[in-house]
Amino acid sequence: MIPLLLHFHHILHTTYRRSIRRTTMPGYLQDYHCNLLTPTIHASHSSGTNASSSSKYHLSAFLSYQNLSPAHTHYIMNLSTIYEPSSYVETLNNENWTNLIKVELSSLMHTNTWSLVPLPAHKKAIGCKWVFKLKLHVDVPVESYRARLVA
Repeated sequence: MIPLLLHFHHILHTTYRRSIRRTTMPGYLQDYHCNLLTPTIHASHSSGTNASSSSKYHLSAFLSYQNLSPAHTHYIMNLSTIYEPSSYVETLNNENWTNLIKVELSSLMHTNTWSLVPLPAHKKAIGCKWVFKLKLHVDVPVESYRARLVA
C-alpha cells in the first residue's frame, strides 16, 4: 500500500511546463467593447459595483482602453455606435443612404452598365443585392457612405 501512496504523491507534485503558445482573443469577441467611458478597474481591486455582481469574471479586468490616445478612444467609441445597414429595407429611413442609392443607380444607367431585355423562356433572372459600407476616419465620425449594387 505504501508504494501506491508514494506513486500518487509523485503525481500530485509533478510540475507541468507552461505553454509557450501565443494566445489570442476568440474571433466572436472581437466586436465587443467594455467600459469605454469609465476607467478600467482590475478584478482584484473591483468591489463589484463596477459591473454586474452576478458575473464572476468581469470583462473590464481583461480589456483596457486607458493607454489609448483620446483620438483613438473617440474613434473606438464611434465604431460602437455607428450602424452599417445590411439590407435595402434598413436604409429607407436614412436620407444619406437613400440619396446614395439614387446616385449609384443613376451612375449605372449613365454608364450603360446594363440594358433591359425580355427574359428568355425557362430562364431565371440573376438576383442582386445592395452592399453598404461606412468609411471611417479618426477625426470624423463618418468620412463617407458607400453603396454598391452587386449581382
